[in-house]
Amino acid sequence: MSTQRKGLVRIMHILHHLREEARGTASPASPAGRSRRVNARTLAETLECSMRTIHRDIEALRDAGYHIDYEKNAHTLAWTNAREVEPVPLMTATEDEVLALTTTLALSGTLLDNATARHLETFLGKLQQHLEDGFLHPLEDVRASLSYLPTQVAVNEAPHWTDIQRAILNDRGLEITYASPHRGDEPCTYALEPFRLAHLDGAWYVVGRKRGAGTRDDDLRLFRLSRIQSLATARWTVAAPRPPSAVIDERLRFALGAWQGDDTETVKMRIDADVAGFVRERAWNPSHRFTEEPDGDWLLEFETAHADKIMHFVLEWSPHIELLEPDFLRPRIAHLAECARRLHEADRSKACRSKA
Repeated sequence: MSTQRKGLVRIMHILHHLREEARGTASPASPAGRSRRVNARTLAETLECSMRTIHRDIEALRDAGYHIDYEKNAHTLAWTNAREVEPVPLMTATEDEVLALTTTLALSGTLLDNATARHLETFLGKLQQHLEDGFLHPLEDVRASLSYLPTQVAVNEAPHWTDIQRAILNDRGLEITYASPHRGDEPCTYALEPFRLAHLDGAWYVVGRKRGAGTRDDDLRLFRLSRIQSLATARWTVAAPRPPSAVIDERLRFALGAWQGDDTETVKMRIDADVAGFVRERAWNPSHRFTEEPDGDWLLEFETAHADKIMHFVLEWSPHIELLEPDFLRPRIAHLAECARRLHEADRSKACRSKA
């Protein structure tokens, strides 16, 4: 361990002992209201250093502004300012806890914006100064031990992630310019009350409520972060009432990708036995139910607020999956399948390019 790190560990131990003694019952030999005494000689033995080193650390703490009383004859230490007892910056961590933090940082490139990831890495560096040599695995080694490769990751994913999170925590509104990916759509400006950051299908969204006349208190919408062209924190605060956290949780638990609107529908699919094992590995949402049929096929049912997003999944696994409900999606799937067939005909002149 480096000399600097040993010194930091030693000072943390001294502060820890002072804090524990100050929280205890005052010694009978001490005046009323005075803290119990920590013995400097015992500290030197515990920390395997000299008394002179303990004296030097005490002077350093005094120079830093701590009010510590030291009686040389008795080699005892005590706080003289009770308000300093609680704010002592003492932290301990196990190896597994530090590894969990390092793992989070290693995965943060996909889940967090760059600024947040940098703050996390800075904190990890500060923590490293207080730990034993070899206690912290190098960040690059942890990254090399992991692979997180989502099938879909948004481009320019979270340029405003930190600003939005700060606005949510401080009950502040946002002024955003939002661009739809549809061709010909012009960017729109919204006054937005943000309530939650949500990660859905490889992209970050802010769950919020448009501010203005005619907007219901429970009229929640999703805005994809990568589509926000500009963002500024507003001077105004979020109006009451705020939607309860449980309401947002309930909306998200029925989401299949990004939802718009409040209504849910029942999705029912028949899955043949050849691929049922693969489909059952996926957690669709908390409402999903698998039922085995007598012929070995499986039925999958769940509630969702965006049933039409299931069409692409059915087409991907065709002909092993049949959509039974909702019934209005069946002709749309058939139309998409026919267009795909004609698009890939040998005679390209028969190609069909049509929206569902």
